[in-house]
Amino acid sequence: MDILAAAPRPVMSGFSKRANMKIGNALQPSDMAIPMLKALSKRSTVLPGTLTKVLGYSLPTVPPWAKAHIIDMVIGGMTVHQA
Repeated sequence: MDILAAAPRPVMSGFSKRANMKIGNALQPSDMAIPMLKALSKRSTVLPGTLTKVLGYSLPTVPPWAKAHIIDMVIGGMTVHQA
């Protein structure tokens, strides 16, 4: 049995429409699925997409207060049209 953790950035799954959010630069499901399938039996975690890798490797070095600010800006950008 293989266990694989996927840590993608937002994926065009239909959730954003249901949540009334505007998500730019999202992965297509195939952009996420192919790297995951290739990683089976080789790795325990996969970070599909270049932006995912950049964020995944750089955010752990950011102080917690700055991380919270970055996340607030990202989520705020997805919901600005709701105001």
